[in-house]
Amino acid sequence: MKNLFLMIILTVLIFSLTCTAEAQKFKPQGEKKEKGNHELMQKIHGYMQMGDAYRRLAKLSEKKEDYKKAIGYLNELLPLFDKVTSIIKHEEKKKHFEMEKVDVQMRIGELYLKSGQEDKAKQYIEGLLSSGKVPERALPSIYLKLSKYYEKKNDLEKAEEMLLKSLAISKKIMK
Repeated sequence: MKNLFLMIILTVLIFSLTCTAEAQKFKPQGEKKEKGNHELMQKIHGYMQMGDAYRRLAKLSEKKEDYKKAIGYLNELLPLFDKVTSIIKHEEKKKHFEMEKVDVQMRIGELYLKSGQEDKAKQYIEGLLSSGKVPERALPSIYLKLSKYYEKKNDLEKAEEMLLKSLAISKKIMK
């Protein structure tokens, strides 16, 4: 009876030590995963801080009417959106950053217009359209910008056409 009791205690003790050793094997992996997520979040945060700095630099340059410099800062910002969207897993958040990227691209087009480089603005904005990478909900804004170009060039028919396209797409999206 004593031997049976000792065997049970010894078995429980060995089982307990084995479970503890197995649990220790898994703990570092969980910590690595948490550390990996933390590192990804730090990267995203870093990219976003850089993005804010580039936007502010572009805005300051625009206030100084140094449009070339402002466009340069915004062009530096664009690849950061791709880096962030490659890290983010949540689809809605990815869409948000994709729309923000389009907004920055549209801002570049506006700066070309503001700097008197209307043809470059048109080329840039039409390039966005032909890339096929623009979400549908951004299309109305693009056509609005194109209408500004045509209006500046005094091509009022084409400006009207762009405005009508913008309205048609907006109505379709709103349904």
